[in-house]
Amino acid sequence: MKKIFIIFIALILPTLTMAAPDLTRTADFSILTTPHTGYRFQTLSFDSDDGQRHYRVYVGIPAKAAPATGFPVFYSLDGNALLEQLTPARLQWLYQQTDTPVIVLLGYANDLRLDTRLRSFDYTPPNPHTQHSSSDQRPLGGADAFLTLIQDQIQPAIGKLTDINPSQQTLYGHSYGGLFVLYTLFHQPQLFQHYVAADPSLWEQQGIILEEARQWQQQPPLLAPTTLWLMKSGRESPPPAQPLSEERQKYLLARQQSIRKLGSQATAQLNYDLSRHIPGLTTRYNVYAHDTHGSLLAEGFWDALSQPFTPQN
Repeated sequence: MKKIFIIFIALILPTLTMAAPDLTRTADFSILTTPHTGYRFQTLSFDSDDGQRHYRVYVGIPAKAAPATGFPVFYSLDGNALLEQLTPARLQWLYQQTDTPVIVLLGYANDLRLDTRLRSFDYTPPNPHTQHSSSDQRPLGGADAFLTLIQDQIQPAIGKLTDINPSQQTLYGHSYGGLFVLYTLFHQPQLFQHYVAADPSLWEQQGIILEEARQWQQQPPLLAPTTLWLMKSGRESPPPAQPLSEERQKYLLARQQSIRKLGSQATAQLNYDLSRHIPGLTTRYNVYAHDTHGSLLAEGFWDALSQPFTPQN
């Protein structure tokens, strides 16, 4: 039976749409001390209420006077991984724009680009039926606690560093981070005005976020003008370069089955449903035909950071 399973995995593994990233890679922190970028960086430290998770928040502040209304603020999850996307040339370009943003990258207090165990907990909704992942028993369901940390501690701390425009705040997330973006929109929509979810993991926990979306549509909140930008990768990821453990193979198979059950148009359908049923919410949906799930993390980040939201015709 085990031999049959291994043969089956070998046949379907190339079709799994999200190959595992290299989880041993460390983050590139060099931009934090690079001169002449038009930005100065500060690093803030925070801890979870239970003391189990520790965060570094990297804050890029434009080295110029704030506009009368204050700087817009761009928050992004997976901050350790995305530091490398802030090249000197990109920061200098942002500095020259009239709507130069404060950049807030939410990361963890270690040197990993992606800490899968911590992000799996922080970015996923609570679910009484699913408290651990099926691969390596990573805990899930900590989105409420992380959202409280952002609201009660991180956002007030950013407001003390420089003049910000509290009515122009964006939250970006990819994969599990995109799931957290949607969870924030559904539960605390007033915290940000612009939400960007790149390849959100709609399949996670049997599609619980889609059930929350349906409930949100049935009892729409009174929203101030709010935008949601949904991004979808268009290419399959290549198979992993290194052999995977049997447990990891089982996890990828289970995940792929969940994705197939939702259907390839789940993100597009979510965009359509929310655009029709939520007054005050303007949505946009883009397919990134040349990006895989993994590459969309960086591509979506820069697009969301550098391009103002515009609804599709």
